[in-house]
Amino acid sequence: MKTRLIAILITLTTIASFPSCDLLINLFPPSDDAATDSIDSFMNHEAIISTPMSDDLAFIEVNDNKPQFTEEDFNNGMYYYKLTPLDELGRVGVAIGLFDAEHMPDEERGDIDSVTPTGWKTDGKKNNNCKYDFVEAGWIYNRCHILGFQISGLNDVKENLLTGTRFFNIEGNLAYENLIADHLEEMDGTNGEPMHQVLIRVTPDFGNGYMMPHGEYYEADCLQCDDIYFNVYMFNKQPGVTINYRTGENWANGDDAPPEQPEEVAPEDATYILNLETEKFHRPDCSRAPKVDSDSYFATDMTREDVIAFGYSPCKTCKP
Repeated sequence: MKTRLIAILITLTTIASFPSCDLLINLFPPSDDAATDSIDSFMNHEAIISTPMSDDLAFIEVNDNKPQFTEEDFNNGMYYYKLTPLDELGRVGVAIGLFDAEHMPDEERGDIDSVTPTGWKTDGKKNNNCKYDFVEAGWIYNRCHILGFQISGLNDVKENLLTGTRFFNIEGNLAYENLIADHLEEMDGTNGEPMHQVLIRVTPDFGNGYMMPHGEYYEADCLQCDDIYFNVYMFNKQPGVTINYRTGENWANGDDAPPEQPEEVAPEDATYILNLETEKFHRPDCSRAPKVDSDSYFATDMTREDVIAFGYSPCKTCKP
């Protein structure tokens, strides 16, 4: 059966409301660590992102394609899932669960436009989801489920959605989700076969504190057989497009890169307060500056010349 799986994977490289259940399922307890701090030592971010990549390379095997689950992760064969709360930057973290056909959704996926994952917008105002005529469906970014909807039933859950490219979503995520979902449905007990369960762990990789993930580590292991057993890294990339993973900005290869966005600082360190809506900048004590809890508020320690270079104009009241 492993031969069949390998053949399927080779083929792959070439070519939302949740169902009711009796189990109470909680988020992982909050942690001060970033999502990538929990990545095992074999998951080497720097080595992976420096991998020479052809345009059609959607993923690579990690740790000889062997997942690293513990006995505890299998939860004594009982269905469950866990999500990580968003971190201080609003980023998603590790998601894990033991899934079966019984808990797969039997409804169509609903709308998820209400969720805006990090990287979707640069500064609360500018939308990074650009359109390219060479990208399928046009838009470069999708709202990507970490634990696939067709397996988990999780739809508009913000802790389960990240900003991913169309290529990442279709050639990476969807290909493996289909593989797992097909296996679970084939082994759901309707033909006298025992119901199978697949343990899945997905670890988003935000690198050095960036807002867009470079990719994700995807591990899976079937509890009852070896048909589903893999550990891969999926690249969050789009052929023909360069991505600034710090912000999510992107541009067609060969085009000039857009200017870097300002770095936000603590209010007490600010030289100026930017209004992201009006694109004005103010002195920190200006009465017309946005309030600290406003979506338009942005504190920076840049010089006046640098702020103007970013396209902001001075407030006519405080005359910074």
